[in-house]
Amino acid sequence: MPNLLTIPPELRLKIYSHLLHLCPLPQPDLAPGYPTPPPTPHLVAPLLPSRDGPLLPAYRPQGYVPTSVLVSCKQIYYECRMIPFQQNEFVLPKFFASGLVPAEVMVRSLEEWQRKEVRWVRIEVGADDLECFEKKNNNKEGKRRGEEGINKWGRVCERLEGVRGLRIRIDGCGGGVWGGDEELIISPSAEEGGEYEERWKWVDDGLKKLKRLNWLEIEVRVGDVKEAEDERKVQWCRSVERRLNDEGGNGEDMVRAVVVVAVAAAKVGSGMNKEECAK
Repeated sequence: MPNLLTIPPELRLKIYSHLLHLCPLPQPDLAPGYPTPPPTPHLVAPLLPSRDGPLLPAYRPQGYVPTSVLVSCKQIYYECRMIPFQQNEFVLPKFFASGLVPAEVMVRSLEEWQRKEVRWVRIEVGADDLECFEKKNNNKEGKRRGEEGINKWGRVCERLEGVRGLRIRIDGCGGGVWGGDEELIISPSAEEGGEYEERWKWVDDGLKKLKRLNWLEIEVRVGDVKEAEDERKVQWCRSVERRLNDEGGNGEDMVRAVVVVAVAAAKVGSGMNKEECAK
């Protein structure tokens, strides 16, 4: 009698994938009286659409394969156990604290084989999480706090080495990350070494540990940045891309970095709908 195991494995994988989309993960409350914000599509657009083209899908799944399927037999278990990690987007919002806090909890709670299969991550952090020093307190205490943040960022990236697509929102970008009132990080003629090199630690000791990364979307949120500075953001993002690719850019393993802005649902122009993203 025909059954699930008699059909081609390619079709079985599609069935498991559809199950993932049909079973959204429940959202338990963070604490009594503090409900978890419901998952929402990630609606952004490239700052320069003519250059950067389509982005990652706005509707990545956040679901699970039912336990009843996983325990049905050993073959099915090994065929579908990695699907939630390979297809889900792991969303790490900045809620009570930086998204690095739930990120560290997540990587500690996953088994090694599970961490290696994670492919899609969205994280929200503050500029101070990525600085190796605190701009306002450039002293021993400020340096210690900055090093703690950059070390935490490095640990998370190291344990998620299989990530292919990363979406990161940086709030309140100060001079220690994207330049602020200075030109150190975005100026091609800036002298390397010293503080200039320290500004790249979040890339060198963090992003470069994502060995399979090939697409990076960065949303920069700075309250007092004028529209005239959009081009500066793009220049900075290109600097990040060059740094990730070790100043190269012609190989098949090149990482693409795109600076994006949040948009309303009616303005999303990625050309991908929910059904297309399920493929």
